[in-house]
Amino acid sequence: MPPAILNNFSFSFVFYVAVIFVSSQKAMADDLCIQSEIRSQVFGKTKKIQSSFCYSDSLESFRSMSCKDQMKCLAFKQINKILPLKAEQINSAQGSPGALICEKLGGVFEFIEYKINSEWVESDRCLFDDNSFVTTGTLVRENRDREKSQDSKSKGR
Repeated sequence: MPPAILNNFSFSFVFYVAVIFVSSQKAMADDLCIQSEIRSQVFGKTKKIQSSFCYSDSLESFRSMSCKDQMKCLAFKQINKILPLKAEQINSAQGSPGALICEKLGGVFEFIEYKINSEWVESDRCLFDDNSFVTTGTLVRENRDREKSQDSKSKGR
């Protein structure tokens, strides 16, 4: 491939990667935060509470409003203090890896539904003593990312 075409390709690739990165960062910052209902089943009875929470466009990630600024909630304080857990610690136990991480962080795992625009969305959460919460998917992603980062540092990359 001639150098001019290669340089053009390299520039285009870097440009598109940068656009994707900025877009993903913007998406996290643009999570919608609302006041709505959350419901769960407690000993066979439906429990509904009003709560302020934020969620992603994909409805895959939910967190309490207090966790919008990650440093202000117990959920992220515990994540920063305890994670990463090694894969062996998570995968050796039975059950959901996210539920296990939640327990190790001192949270309480719950299946939950969030009401968004009159629709109920099923999910889960890890609830902490200060009433902050995040989905267990967030815990699994945070743990994976921190473990990869720690592995890269230990390998001298």
